[in-house]
Amino acid sequence: MRISLLPLLLLLAPQDPRESRPAETVRYREFSEIVAQISREASPNEKAIVVWLVDNSTMLKSSKHGEMLADAIQRSFKKSKIYHAVVAFGEKPQLVQKPTDDPGKAAAAIEALASAPPDDAIKNCLAAVREAAKLAAGFSGGKKYLVLFTQENGDSEDDVESTLKLLKNGGVQFLPIAPEAVYSDPYWESAYTGSTYFFDMDKIRKMPFQLR
Repeated sequence: MRISLLPLLLLLAPQDPRESRPAETVRYREFSEIVAQISREASPNEKAIVVWLVDNSTMLKSSKHGEMLADAIQRSFKKSKIYHAVVAFGEKPQLVQKPTDDPGKAAAAIEALASAPPDDAIKNCLAAVREAAKLAAGFSGGKKYLVLFTQENGDSEDDVESTLKLLKNGGVQFLPIAPEAVYSDPYWESAYTGSTYFFDMDKIRKMPFQLR
């Protein structure tokens, strides 16, 4: 995939107007912990949907992240009022698992993507986000989450403003789990340049999140 997530990561989780939790950038948690957090927020006592937009590139298989994500979903979610849908982030977005309250089916769909031939074509990231957001926004009666899961980064964009508008108007919380912000975060920059800041956790935690 050849895309840039920088503008979107600045607005990590567009909120439902009824909610006030600010956007945040996570430096220190593994994605399995983020999955667990979504599970805790989407309480079993409240109806919710999580749309998993999964980049089915070669990295999904070679990194074993497809298996890890599937495992995290099964461990964090139980069959309840929380529904899951899986959209393949291919050259053309494709719904591979319609909304289901069975997390095992969502996990199986992700594992199937990781086992299938990869789609390494140039992809339109935000077009895929918009398609997946429409699916989440059409869900009624509960919280709506859209999780973009990719191991790739790149350098092209498409219609950031309308994408954010669609997310906000639909009340969809957007959570991209992606590496690009890591590459331009001053925390990691200090590691690459050998700065002494890398070993001073107090200074590191106070560093502002600035994308370059």
